[in-house]
Amino acid sequence: MTTAWATTIQVSPGSPENWNFTNSDGSVSQNFVNGPATAPLGAGSLNMQIGADGDQYTIARNDADVVGTALSAVTALSYSTYESNYVDGQAIYLSLVLSNNDRLYFEPVYQTGSYGGDAVPDQCVGITNCAALNQWQTWNALVGGWWSLDGYGGSNGGPPNFTLADYAAANAGVTISAIRLVAGGGAGAWDHFDGNVDNLHIATAAYDNTYDFEPGAATPEPGTVVLMLGALFAIGIVSRRRQALR
Repeated sequence: MTTAWATTIQVSPGSPENWNFTNSDGSVSQNFVNGPATAPLGAGSLNMQIGADGDQYTIARNDADVVGTALSAVTALSYSTYESNYVDGQAIYLSLVLSNNDRLYFEPVYQTGSYGGDAVPDQCVGITNCAALNQWQTWNALVGGWWSLDGYGGSNGGPPNFTLADYAAANAGVTISAIRLVAGGGAGAWDHFDGNVDNLHIATAAYDNTYDFEPGAATPEPGTVVLMLGALFAIGIVSRRRQALR
């Protein structure tokens, strides 16, 4: 089997590399920043902040690089987060938009291995609320617990969890339409959130991409094809656990 070359893609304000950035209103923001602390990849990261109304949201979305990827073909999926302020362990979460119109959600707060459904590893050993404050953590979403907007496995709006392998086996042929990094979407739970994300890694036999969010100009690794994005555009509102899609 052919193995794809591992490629690091720097994403910056001047070179978004097929990423689109959406804020629900002026009370939330996304900014490329240095740090915080020692970033897991490069020198910077993407900061996401929510104001007093946690029902607002901010999203970074990429569909061009992943569209048409069979869910069953994904061999690696992980990312890193850093929280400066949260309520009860909320952290930037990962979402996959699928060809069957379902949306899957990986939330760090549910990665204790104790939420029922499929057996998943405890990625929060010794950490209250799972996501630690002022500390970079890397989440393995490939083997972690997910929930489904459409209620697969009884998971509509939150656990019980299932794995991507379980979902792919039950939904033969389903493909990925977009991958999203999200903060917000739940009043109370996301009020005054402040966090960062970096080091998103997704791989199949066909590609092996790691996205490095940086505040400066992007310098692609050797062999990287730079795809310049002409404009940022709005996308639909993300659902949050126990809330219907708006």
